[in-house]
Amino acid sequence: MKMIVSAADYAMTESITDGCIRAIRDGILVDVGLMTNNEAYARRGVEALRHYPHVCIGMDWNLVSGIPACRPEEIPSLVDSDGRFLKSQVRRLPRYAEADFGDIYREMERQLQRFIQLVGHTPAYILGHSWSSPNLVRAGYELAEKYKVPANLDAANGFEARYGFKRPTQSWYFSQDHMEGQTTSELMRARKKFDDANVQKAVDVVDFLVKDKGNLLHNAYSLFRCHCGYCDAELFEMSTFNLVRVRDLEALCSPKVKQWIQEHGIEVVSMEQAMKEMDAKT
Repeated sequence: MKMIVSAADYAMTESITDGCIRAIRDGILVDVGLMTNNEAYARRGVEALRHYPHVCIGMDWNLVSGIPACRPEEIPSLVDSDGRFLKSQVRRLPRYAEADFGDIYREMERQLQRFIQLVGHTPAYILGHSWSSPNLVRAGYELAEKYKVPANLDAANGFEARYGFKRPTQSWYFSQDHMEGQTTSELMRARKKFDDANVQKAVDVVDFLVKDKGNLLHNAYSLFRCHCGYCDAELFEMSTFNLVRVRDLEALCSPKVKQWIQEHGIEVVSMEQAMKEMDAKT
């Protein structure tokens, strides 16, 4: 079987960038989703990847963490009074659940154009980050079609379903709770519990993988999409999804995980490689 090993949120903070680079250098990471809303961080992240040309670079659209690519006055429904994105915790409140379609489209396209400027070509794929809405999904797929990039922004229409990529059957986050079939209120309670630092520190991603708790070994192409990185003060301020990133990083560099991969004959591939292989079969 083949396992796509991908890390989300690359360049969201410098600590995440540095953690991903270690996972590439010392571990099994071969694929990152680059965020470009913060130009300085994105540029630093792209420069770091020039030493690792084998790494696939996708894109994570970010509309909830940090500063926007557009000027705040261009996208008023996406930002707070300080000109920073409204956080995902705020976006989950009913009054902030949706944003203006034009604002979303402008910000998404600006981030995509910045990606092309910095990397030199379009992303291998596009995914979202932390928050979704009908306007976001519609704008995202329209832009993906315009720029001819495969996107995965919902379960029904994204490339994961089209190619048959399988994510773990349960999450190693949220105290190993089964996510499928849970109601919105149950998911919200799990997220609130997960904000506790002790809960995040207790996550054991190595154990999750080597004991195959997510049934990854039963698929032709499994997708292990994690959030590896180091933690710094900026990340703690920006996201409640923080300490668990070092657990993801630990797993990607773990000798136990590397041995598990070898023993089961797993081939680690990028999203781009997997899609090309699937396309060649059709």
